[in-house]
Amino acid sequence: MAYYFVSDVHAGLLLNGKPTDSEARFLAWLDRVGPDAEAIFLVGDIFDFWYETPRKVPTGYDRLLDAFSALTARGIALHFFPGNHDMWTGNHLASSGLIIHNQGLYTTLCGRRVYIEHGDQQSIRSGGERFIQSIFRSPIARRLAQLFVPHRAMMRFGNSWSRANRAKFREQFPFGNEEEGLVRFAREYMHEHPVDLFVFGHLHNPTIYPLSATTTLYVLSDWITDPHPAYGRLDEHGFSLERY
Repeated sequence: MAYYFVSDVHAGLLLNGKPTDSEARFLAWLDRVGPDAEAIFLVGDIFDFWYETPRKVPTGYDRLLDAFSALTARGIALHFFPGNHDMWTGNHLASSGLIIHNQGLYTTLCGRRVYIEHGDQQSIRSGGERFIQSIFRSPIARRLAQLFVPHRAMMRFGNSWSRANRAKFREQFPFGNEEEGLVRFAREYMHEHPVDLFVFGHLHNPTIYPLSATTTLYVLSDWITDPHPAYGRLDEHGFSLERY
């Protein structure tokens, strides 16, 4: 049995007005790894935009949610880490069996100490991005949106923002080595906690970066620009980035 890690599927993304094949490939991947999975860690931006209220949820994801329910019914734990595109989650995803982690998770798997997080909050590259993050992740802003902004209008805004963001950043984010925010965060975290593996998404750029002789930082790839997305696999032999 093994633990699997995947991020940045961006299911539901439209490019040039047409849906991508990322969701279909992801569903096929779930079928492939399911028989061997002890747990699957969904490390953020699985949905291109997700926004739910107590009365409304996004539509068009029935196949994906059914797949999640089928996996959890077989006893496979699904851990969901909201990314910057799907942070406004609620009870609906939890009802599909997902275990929601609104903060990074520090845990032990296969005898290895692992820290898991999407990474958008640690890889902020500008003051404007920091401001937008603070608004989007604010519980007050979320509550105000639920009270005063129609769900359809919020979904239109989110999908438009995502398309504009994709047009601006067509390529993967470059990994900044020691100047990278994920690296700075990891090194600070290591002062307080012994960690063998850091696993992040967000940068869309598969990366293996040694932090010390015993600690390695991994970044998973996206499922939009990468024809063979890199996902993580951890078993008794160790952690590896593998291609689908």
